Amino acid sequence: MFKKIIIISVLLFVGISVILPAYAFAQGGDETAPNLQNLNASLVNVGKTGYQATTDYSSDSIYKIIGAVVTFCVSLVGVVVTIFIIYGGWLWMTASGNEDKVKEAQGIIKNSVIALVIIFAAWLLTQTVIGFFGGSQV
Repeated sequence: MFKKIIIISVLLFVGISVILPAYAFAQGGDETAPNLQNLNASLVNVGKTGYQATTDYSSDSIYKIIGAVVTFCVSLVGVVVTIFIIYGGWLWMTASGNEDKVKEAQGIIKNSVIALVIIFAAWLLTQTVIGFFGGSQV
């Protein structure tokens, strides 16, 4: 009975946490409604500004390119490591008391966390070296 109450409470909390922020955008009337005709032009300008900011490699080009590549790789590996951690957790939860599966899941999670620490250290080292040689950090 106690477990059911805890599970229902957690699900209710998560559900409210997901739905409640949507109501924060429901304020105001017609006087505060956005001008939809200018909205598209504003979004296009924001997109152009963002694109130009990320593709302007005129100064410190090699440093910015290296920084962008490392940041992309770190982001990609971060997603992969997260997937492995979730897989390890799923494997652990479905082990049904099988010690071999539990040890395998623990190994996957441990190795994923080690990989995450190594990747973060590599990113930090790269950013430090780029900053040391005068490039702007990404």
